[in-house]
Amino acid sequence: MAEITKVKETTPQGTVLLTGANGSLGLSLVQQLLEQYPSYSAILTVRDISDRDPNTEALRKLLSRFPAAKATIEVLDLASLSNVRAFAEDVASRVSTGKIPPIAAIVCNAFSWSLVGMKHSSDDYELGFQVSHLSHFVLVLKLLDAMNKSTGRIVLLGSVKHDGAERFGAKFPDDLEKVIKPPSDKPGEEFAQGFQRYANSKLANVMFMLTLNKRLAKDPSLQGITAVAVNPGDMPTSRAFQHVPFAFGMVLKIAAFLLPLFQYFTSLTSTKSAAINLVAMSVGPEASGSRGYFEGQKPVQSSKDSQDEGWRERVWKVCEKWSGLKQSETVLNIGEGEY
Repeated sequence: MAEITKVKETTPQGTVLLTGANGSLGLSLVQQLLEQYPSYSAILTVRDISDRDPNTEALRKLLSRFPAAKATIEVLDLASLSNVRAFAEDVASRVSTGKIPPIAAIVCNAFSWSLVGMKHSSDDYELGFQVSHLSHFVLVLKLLDAMNKSTGRIVLLGSVKHDGAERFGAKFPDDLEKVIKPPSDKPGEEFAQGFQRYANSKLANVMFMLTLNKRLAKDPSLQGITAVAVNPGDMPTSRAFQHVPFAFGMVLKIAAFLLPLFQYFTSLTSTKSAAINLVAMSVGPEASGSRGYFEGQKPVQSSKDSQDEGWRERVWKVCEKWSGLKQSETVLNIGEGEY
């Protein structure tokens, strides 16, 4: 079960690093952060920073409403592990030289999925798993030393689909190599397989959170850093649903129309409501010291599969292997070895 342990916030300021800042949820997150907690600095990452990207332009327009904000838009390509490493090292350097405050929160919001056929990253890995989990795995572990060691927070995004009991729920194959390099989708199975891959990335996030908390707690210099995985709810108005099969898209349009009613007795929610919860979990005093899995701001038990410590260790180790992460890249004792 998730836990909430109230601790005194010793630093009311710091840097909030948000991935996927120009997405539907990302834009709402930025707005809520700047409205509620303007004292924080913010690094807002996007894949394409050019003027040609309408989503990044929407982010710039939003920032123009907050002229006093200490926020920068920066490039982070989660589809490239070398880019993730370079970005993390640059941020860590800026913290160590005092150019930016220590990191108060890393919000791993960015994700990728495809329900119309598999896609690959520049590292030749399945794109969804790399963007949604593996690159965040590297980013977080490389930036631990740049975090506020007393109150730093890591926020990963989960989903109800991380539970294998759900339809299209997560299920890791015995051969974990098939997670990062799955077989090609059979004709007609693109939707189901795409959802399965998405679910697996969310299960990996929850497993990472649980194992990370356990390892952080063992290190006296890092035990003040906490991690949560948050299911923000299903957001039918999200742009993530732009490229989906026609029938599924029609269902989402109906759900979006009825959202004011449905959100009271289903997992459907608005991006604004989801953002309010995520900002609270990231920097809000009400969530200081929180660890574990949450639905919005409510602590709940994560799935049975996520509780399997043997599987969690296997997934952690194989992510070290896939990412090439070395002990020299993180202050956390990762205990390099075979999975």
